[in-house]
Amino acid sequence: MSGVVVDLGCQPQREDVSIERLVERFAPYVLYGFDPAASEELKFDIDKTLVFVSTAAAWTEDGTVAFSPAETRTRARWGVT
Repeated sequence: MSGVVVDLGCQPQREDVSIERLVERFAPYVLYGFDPAASEELKFDIDKTLVFVSTAAAWTEDGTVAFSPAETRTRARWGVT
């Protein structure tokens, strides 16, 4: 088992379930998932990994980041409102 994995944009999109794939690939002790589109805050286990899902999201870049659930596939555009 490794340390900590952070999944930004962790809400499942169709067949893409990143949390399970990351746990399978890295076997972390803890996985933190962040997505403003998540339905609720969650805490659960997958195998021996403790998973936290949060609706919080933050960026440390000047300006704004557009968010659209339809564009969550690595299409964040800096400075677009």
